[in-house]
Amino acid sequence: MTNAYAATTGQNRRTLEAIFRHPVAHNLAWRDVVALLTGIGDIDHRHSGEYSLHAGGEHIRIDRQHDKDVTTDNLIKLRHLLTRTGWAPDAPPLHPAHPSPATIIVIDHVDAKVLTLAGSEDDLPSTSAQGEELHHFVHHIKRIGSDRDREETFPGDTEFFSRVADAIGHQGRIVLIGHGKGQSNEAHHLCNYLQAHNKDAYARIATTLVADLSHMTTAELLQLGRKALM
Repeated sequence: MTNAYAATTGQNRRTLEAIFRHPVAHNLAWRDVVALLTGIGDIDHRHSGEYSLHAGGEHIRIDRQHDKDVTTDNLIKLRHLLTRTGWAPDAPPLHPAHPSPATIIVIDHVDAKVLTLAGSEDDLPSTSAQGEELHHFVHHIKRIGSDRDREETFPGDTEFFSRVADAIGHQGRIVLIGHGKGQSNEAHHLCNYLQAHNKDAYARIATTLVADLSHMTTAELLQLGRKALM
């Protein structure tokens, strides 16, 4: 897959640069995202208030936009969509030659679990939510005060994310499931780490979900991840 970003100019180029800026941009205008998606794909406003975004044969759903600027949660989802379809500044080649099992990473401030779905992605529509836990990592760190607004990770976070990244396979799509929103969602910080240190894994992230992890079984998490990939 070619890198479509290189061919963009003008406002679309500036919008793409803002979407992939690190630290996360907090003043990206929703109207600029609409203009970008209208030019390279399509965007639908659903009855539920969500938006359905389409580009390069891929699609995602994002939450209702109440403000003029794009929310952090929606921005992360945009990054995944545009990376998968070749619009990221450094998008690597995608789509492995042979179908592979999908990986589900469940992460919060306490620990992370790396799960795999049974069968290949081609089997998802007909496969029950069966799988197994491949790895379980405990986050050995004590925080002083709130880290809700932090942009950079602490050394303890880096070591934690590194162990999770090493456990991710080299093929198949990835679903991240975290708890909380914005900077309080550890899945978003893992995204930032993968973007900087494991671009192959970052490009394979299909979506980031939010769930009440304390009340979900492994089977329910597998089912949630499977539905996100269908």
